[in-house]
Amino acid sequence: MLPGGLGVTEGSLTLMLVHQGLKESDAFAATFITRAVTLWFAVLVGVISVLFYQKDLEKLL
Repeated sequence: MLPGGLGVTEGSLTLMLVHQGLKESDAFAATFITRAVTLWFAVLVGVISVLFYQKDLEKLL
């Protein structure tokens, strides 16, 4: 078990894209961009939420 399936998911996606006819470098780039965006988008939303609601949370404590 890996957090977010790191490594295994990227390898599988890359191999599937290569199997579909993409060059290895293009398949890797597409996989890397997709995984970076999907994983880090959630982190960005979380950081913005914490900053936005931080003042409200301080009132509760």
